[in-house]
Amino acid sequence: MNKSFLVIARAIKRDGEIIPAFLAGAIIEGKKVSTELVRRCRELRTAGYLKTVESFPYSRFAPTKKGVKYFQELLKK
Repeated sequence: MNKSFLVIARAIKRDGEIIPAFLAGAIIEGKKVSTELVRRCRELRTAGYLKTVESFPYSRFAPTKKGVKYFQELLKK
């Protein structure tokens, strides 16, 4: 499992959506989060787990129905 996906799952659980630009540079579990989150969010969007809610001025993603189940499973592991 990609650790970035876990960070995305936690942000969605907490906020209901994720704005990757706001997390870039944040310290989570003692490690700095990179801008890689934007790429991972786009991968998840392509796979059908996320949908784009807003793209300007910052990309904002929310889970699809399929994504809600996927992220819940990630958080159980």
